[in-house]
Amino acid sequence: MNGTVYTVAFSSADAAGNTTTVSNTLVTYDTTPPSAPSTVTVVTTGGTVVTNYWNGTNTGVNLGINIPNDASLASGTVQIEARISSGTFATIASTSSSTIATVNTTKTMSITNVAIQAIAGYTQGVSLEFRARLIDQAGNGPSGFTTSATQLFVDTVKPTINAAQFFVGLTDTPGNDALFTTCSGTTRDNDSQGKEFVHLTISEPLGLSNGTLIPAGSPGFAASAGTFDVSCDDRGATVYHPTNVIHLQNTTVNTWDGNTTFSFTAGGTIVRDVAGNEMASAPLISPADINPPELATGLVLFLNGSGPETIVFSFDETLNAAVTNNATGLTTSFGIINTLLNNYNAGTRTVTLTSQGDGMWTDAVTVSYDQLTGNVTDPANNEMVAFGGLSPNPAEPIFLQGVTISSNNTTNAVYATTGNTITLDFTAARSLLGTPIVTIGGLSANVSLIGGLNYSATLVTTAAVPTGPI
Repeated sequence: MNGTVYTVAFSSADAAGNTTTVSNTLVTYDTTPPSAPSTVTVVTTGGTVVTNYWNGTNTGVNLGINIPNDASLASGTVQIEARISSGTFATIASTSSSTIATVNTTKTMSITNVAIQAIAGYTQGVSLEFRARLIDQAGNGPSGFTTSATQLFVDTVKPTINAAQFFVGLTDTPGNDALFTTCSGTTRDNDSQGKEFVHLTISEPLGLSNGTLIPAGSPGFAASAGTFDVSCDDRGATVYHPTNVIHLQNTTVNTWDGNTTFSFTAGGTIVRDVAGNEMASAPLISPADINPPELATGLVLFLNGSGPETIVFSFDETLNAAVTNNATGLTTSFGIINTLLNNYNAGTRTVTLTSQGDGMWTDAVTVSYDQLTGNVTDPANNEMVAFGGLSPNPAEPIFLQGVTISSNNTTNAVYATTGNTITLDFTAARSLLGTPIVTIGGLSANVSLIGGLNYSATLVTTAAVPTGPI
């Protein structure tokens, strides 16, 4: 009968009448299957652990097998098998002992990377299944296996950068998904700061949320010029925020253009796909620039009193080196532009059109650009779109504050003699487009920005300085 303990005794005698007796031996008759494990858990080990994924950084798998409170399982064994989801289960090797030392606990069975890859049919994109069963000390096993509820999707391919594109001054109607979350956690329009952008199109979705901070440096992103915030946007509602894109944004306007290059150095960053594979290093990223240069600000007309008038505006990016100092193709509705004067200030990306004489331009003047005669192109040779009839805004007067003038004359600072330095200090009421021109006694002074809106102009007096009050 199953479960009965039998006593076995043995005695014998030889022909001479000698006898021997063997001690009683107990034999248990057991044909009852043991309890099956209630659960089998699957957890990857090594590298970046992501639930339900087997990625290129993982080094093994731990199976957690529930051992029921069944005394017959003590000194029994565990059998484990694996397959791809469409395949046939087969025994898989474990580095852990299969012997059950303790019941009513969870036994961990470790499987190596080599054993995982040896599963029949293993390849990118398949799912792996695992199951286990328990054999008691009598050799009885349950009628079936317990299969883990967790499958591992095999994804060992690193994401890569498929394309890069340079943008300047992105614009979109607020409310039409023009907002994105910056690295600082704030939300704003694309072009609220007038900055430059680069979009890196990635080969697959990343495991990042909108606005996630991405490291800069090594490891991380680096730029050949300027510094930047980085946020990943996966909303896909506009051309500015397509899916699978890393959105690079500089921190200082006018520091990126079509010549700026970027790089990414892998090494434990958070730029990973949903499976946990880190993006591959990219030593040289050269974004394609398909955007023509545009006017970054409205035109401003300076009547300049008794001197020639000027019209000032700026571009949203550095122009092609072929432009040198003169942007051509710009005309005014009346009056004449002094073409002998350099008009393109490359360092500030501003253009200053100067009339050929006083009184040629009024508030009614307009400016046009003709692509046939113009040379306004960016470093990628995208030419500015033609426009006509743009009206400049009359410039508001810029008031000066805190104006003081003094001399370094040690006898009396309100007088200056030949060789003394006259200093004129002043503060502008608002930001200036460039360094102001200052004359002292009719002579050009050396002007420097002290800080903020504070300027200092100096002139070393010579015999050319007229005598009298200055």
